Amino acid sequence: MAMLDQTQELTNIDEKRPSGEASTQPLLETAPMVQRLGAHRDRVYMAVLELESEKFELQARRDHARQQFEAAERGLKQHIQDIEATLSLYEAG
Repeated sequence: MAMLDQTQELTNIDEKRPSGEASTQPLLETAPMVQRLGAHRDRVYMAVLELESEKFELQARRDHARQQFEAAERGLKQHIQDIEATLSLYEAG
């Protein structure tokens, strides 16, 4: 019932306005809101692009660090094997 009353009030307001004003007034009221929403959408889009770029950069850094770690681990394993081989030679006599 309240919704029907509000609709009738809006209809009555539109009927009281001159014909040209009734059609352009909603556009004038919504234009700034549409512009703000468009600007907000653009800011969100740019933020998403920046975050994706940062994500790819961090993934590349992670992969590079992983490769460096694996290379260091291989080098240490080889060094340990050399030490063990040298120790076994000394122990053997």
